[in-house]
Amino acid sequence: MVPLPDRISYNTAIKAMSQCNNGNAEQAENLLKMLESRSMTDRDFSPDVYTYTAVISAHGRSNAHDKAQRAFAVLGRMIASHHNGNISAKPNTTAFNAALNACAFVDGDSGVRLEAFNVVLAVMGLLKKLAKPDHTTYGTVLRACSTLLPATDARRKRVVESIFRLACQEGLVSKLVVTQLRFAASPDQYQTLLGIPIEDSSCVSLHDLPQEWTCNVRENAKFRYRPRRPST
Repeated sequence: MVPLPDRISYNTAIKAMSQCNNGNAEQAENLLKMLESRSMTDRDFSPDVYTYTAVISAHGRSNAHDKAQRAFAVLGRMIASHHNGNISAKPNTTAFNAALNACAFVDGDSGVRLEAFNVVLAVMGLLKKLAKPDHTTYGTVLRACSTLLPATDARRKRVVESIFRLACQEGLVSKLVVTQLRFAASPDQYQTLLGIPIEDSSCVSLHDLPQEWTCNVRENAKFRYRPRRPST
């Protein structure tokens, strides 16, 4: 007898689709809908956080102009599923980061990009209530600022400053955060926030930053702290 597929089988298939160049988002969505439908009569088929996150990632890899909205919709379905008693669908930071990543890579005209940025703000609002940001969160939001908002948009400067200062306060300044700050901030803002001219950004080491800025990033643990060099 051929064994019937279970939730793990669906998750494996959806994960494979999420790693394709174009994401195969439609197929991933169809499998998610099948799981959601089957779970109505058999809770063993309830989609879990890995299911939803993989579908969000599939949208992130797609070429659809509305992939930010589609990813956000899947995130909403996961939140609703958990709220309705599906304990395995509890949203985590990885899921929110996947939705932010989908937004950051939206391609289209200024209107499309602005709509995607509004989704970024909505995702961050939910994340603060339901999970906890990590360094990837802050790095991805900075990337979204640089790709979705023109340099002349006043919100870009405000959001960049707010996100970087939050990362500093929470000890979550990583190489990713520093790199994305370079693209999101103006030269003056970069020097104000980091204390280093943007022309020297390629030489910035985490050693040069205050320890309290970087202390909670696991990828930074291999770097031994040394005092910040005085400016000349």
